[in-house]
Amino acid sequence: MTDTEPERKAPLDLWRIARAFLIALHALFGDPAQIAQRICFRRKEYETIARWVRAGEMLLRRLLLIEAAALQLAPTPVRARVKRARVRKLHAFHLEAPETWRVSFHVIDRGRRAAGHATPRTHAPGASSPAGAFPDAFPLALRCEALLRAYNDPAPYARRLARRLARQPQRAAAILAHTPDTHHVIPREDVDAVTSRAAACWAPLAPDSS
Repeated sequence: MTDTEPERKAPLDLWRIARAFLIALHALFGDPAQIAQRICFRRKEYETIARWVRAGEMLLRRLLLIEAAALQLAPTPVRARVKRARVRKLHAFHLEAPETWRVSFHVIDRGRRAAGHATPRTHAPGASSPAGAFPDAFPLALRCEALLRAYNDPAPYARRLARRLARQPQRAAAILAHTPDTHHVIPREDVDAVTSRAAACWAPLAPDSS
């Protein structure tokens, strides 16, 4: 977390909840570099950390929803995609330098499975021991780094979300959905009312589902 605080539109108390959450996340499991350097986890430990990360992502999306509601940006026109030949580039990831990682915080959940999100890659310490397969730590480290960047500088993420919701206002309801296994990590009652009011900004723009 940075020492300089950017301007924030969401109530300061809610951002303090996010800050306290990130401090607890790092105290319990380490910072992104420390998580990456673990290489792999035992499955139960992986699932515990993943549950905390999902809770943080849920909270940050709700705070970004409030930030986006304050911007009231007009939708940008959808541009036709021009197909270009893809050039593969190699990117080196230095485990000890998360600031150099290429990460992306998804302002709207892409609908990954609530229980485990994407199926984790595994390392098998012993070829003759299938039960010894361990989930890869690096995807979790990437998500933790993306979470941290979204907290430190929410403005570009809020602008992206505002433009996205101006085109697809019905997606605001998805941000209000709760991840089932995160209720014990985030005090949801502290954020529900405010984020519901923010989501209502896009309700008049949503297509009539009746």
